[in-house]
Amino acid sequence: MASDERMKEFKFKGRTADTFRERRTEEGVQLRKAKREERAMKKRNIDLEQPEQPVVSLETETAELLQLCTQLQVQDYSVISQSIVRLREMFARAVDPPIAAACEHGCVPVIVQLLQYHDFPDVQFEAAWCLTNITSSESAHVQAVIDAGALIPLVALLSSRHLDAKDQAAWALGNIAGDCEAFRDQVLAAGALMPLIKIISKESRDDIIRNANWTLSNLCRGKKPKVDFESIAPALTVMHRMLYSEDEQLLIDTCWALAFISQGPPQQVERIIQAGVVGQLVRLIMHTKFAIVTPALRALGNLSCGNDRQTQILLNNQLLPAIKSLLTCHKEPIRKEACWIVSNVLAGTHAQIKEVMRANIIPDLVARVHDGAFKTRREAAWALCNMCVSGTGDQVEWLAGQQVVPALAELLAMDDNKLIGVLLDGLSRLLEVGYQGPSQPNAYHDLFEECGAIDKIEAVLSHPDPKLYEIANHVVERYFQWSDDVEAEMPEPAQDASGQLFQFGTPAAGAHIPGSPFPGYSI
Repeated sequence: MASDERMKEFKFKGRTADTFRERRTEEGVQLRKAKREERAMKKRNIDLEQPEQPVVSLETETAELLQLCTQLQVQDYSVISQSIVRLREMFARAVDPPIAAACEHGCVPVIVQLLQYHDFPDVQFEAAWCLTNITSSESAHVQAVIDAGALIPLVALLSSRHLDAKDQAAWALGNIAGDCEAFRDQVLAAGALMPLIKIISKESRDDIIRNANWTLSNLCRGKKPKVDFESIAPALTVMHRMLYSEDEQLLIDTCWALAFISQGPPQQVERIIQAGVVGQLVRLIMHTKFAIVTPALRALGNLSCGNDRQTQILLNNQLLPAIKSLLTCHKEPIRKEACWIVSNVLAGTHAQIKEVMRANIIPDLVARVHDGAFKTRREAAWALCNMCVSGTGDQVEWLAGQQVVPALAELLAMDDNKLIGVLLDGLSRLLEVGYQGPSQPNAYHDLFEECGAIDKIEAVLSHPDPKLYEIANHVVERYFQWSDDVEAEMPEPAQDASGQLFQFGTPAAGAHIPGSPFPGYSI
């Protein structure tokens, strides 16, 4: 058998477990692009008790809008109050609210001015409600609200003594932050974070806490660019607290917030781990509501992309038993992300790989390669290849006995160049472990031949990608072309004095037979 040191010098020189963990981090990003399970980024505050309004023409409605905006600028409180309520009713309508017309005809700055009416909190509330529904629509309408100077007065309203006005301001800011990364950063720059944290920590009304927590989640959202971690880090303490809430909506939004900010370098992962969230996140992936399981699992997957010590903290919090149960979940996206997390662990240390073996997860991964959606099969295969590449010779020897070769070979025909490269890496490492020199068949030759893996690897020689051709050609030449040379040079069998053939290749007592477990090696 090839030693681990010689293997490093041969094919995988310079390709450490960290290299494979980095590749899995990139894959983690790709996993998220196809489907978004996140909660809606924006919410409208529709008045369900409002009586149905008669249908009027666009011209008539626009005329009413302009008249209301004029009335909002008088000095009579009763006129202002009645006008802003009517305007709110128009914007809160379920069908075709006149939001575009309001932005086009300059109503937004007039509404924003009403946020400054500190002696009239009911007017502030109605104005904030109007802005909530305006910001629930197109980005151009959100931009109109920002251009009208709404951010600073909305943030100030978060500290109002009047709970309804405070609640509506949080809702409007959540819609603005959820529109795009640029608006998110402007809300943070306006100072929204600390008042939101105070609301979540101090308020007693559940609906206000939910809205503030949802807005906090939107402040964590976004990828291009990601939110500046230092600007959101003060919220880690309250996030930790919310993870223990019995309110399902608070759990959903808090888990998404952690999922958003946990995708980062090891220093960032460390801060999140130090906040004490890991244990509860592991417990939450066992929750009965998949709306909670999904973001909790996403957060743990991101944290598992950290360094080996950080991954070990996840394992110390009983991550693997929880993940094992999810590998057989009836929800395909859950199985896929569970495979992704195991893949990250299998890119870690030899001790961590041994923990996965002891948790009896490998048979589940092999099963996932054979069934389900392609993305799940891909993740399961990638996990097994990570073990091939990162494991010791003993561990790879053990893996070869788990039906992994036919499972990996099955996917070589898929139209996915990156996956084919990973599969060839994994299968090549298996063959390197079974390598017995140029004059001996590979220990796994029969295993590869019986399941058709050799034919599938040779088929890659026709692949148009020159890199894949090069890898496949190397595998074929090094591991599957021993027989012709050996047969040409094979001497006649030797006989003893009685004419009996000598039995070459019979293992001596105590010798290790390739393909069998190493003496004394256990999981």
